[in-house]
Amino acid sequence: AIAQYEEGIATESGPLANHILGSTTFSVVTTFKGSFGITLVNDLPEKGDQKGLLADFEGYEPLPERTIKSFMELVESSTQEEPLKKNLVKIKKRAASGYRNFLLALSSTETDNIFEWGRPGREESETVQLSRVDVLKAMEVANKTVTEEPIEINVEVAEWIGGNARREDFEIKDVSTEDTYFGKVAATARVSAGNAIWHGLYSAKILEEIELNESTQQISRKHTLLYLGPLAESESEPSINRNDSEE
Repeated sequence: AIAQYEEGIATESGPLANHILGSTTFSVVTTFKGSFGITLVNDLPEKGDQKGLLADFEGYEPLPERTIKSFMELVESSTQEEPLKKNLVKIKKRAASGYRNFLLALSSTETDNIFEWGRPGREESETVQLSRVDVLKAMEVANKTVTEEPIEINVEVAEWIGGNARREDFEIKDVSTEDTYFGKVAATARVSAGNAIWHGLYSAKILEEIELNESTQQISRKHTLLYLGPLAESESEPSINRNDSEE
């Protein structure tokens, strides 16, 4: 999403352009000592004997390099409220929302974080430190800056892990990504959820909402099961009205 902003074509929804995804897809070619060190390359056009990540193109910075630099700028600004707010607005909603999710992932760690990047073959590098306190404060700023709309997640192959008909809750796993979702069952899915078989495979539609705990300023994801049905019906089931999911 940051790369899309760098190309001047930032959108709020829908799939990212193929050339954006291709330009920012990397392969890990080397790991090295440290908490987590890797060397990445991607399939940029060749120039001389050089190919891949951050190659020179007559002074033009390739999209991967511009994207990394923008990301590092975003991390660096996370220690100050106003610069972070300005950067989140600048990179547009999709990238800002993704960065907030990144902060949410970091908030589960108990240690400080150090981010380093360097450009092979050139004297260029950068190191940014982000403490746990910085992360929590940045999350508060991001939550106030980014307006998050609920999204519907279509799970083509969902494994039914379990649920309770009396409490009207559920837990499923996306077989392709291994992501697990749990939460409440909407009225539109109560019958099918009540008849679901343990470890059975289904198609599912889930509403994901971002919630803020006002006292702790922690954000979390709330999931509601809107639809559960046979795999063959995954593409024919229409979108469910959000109001139905709140009954």
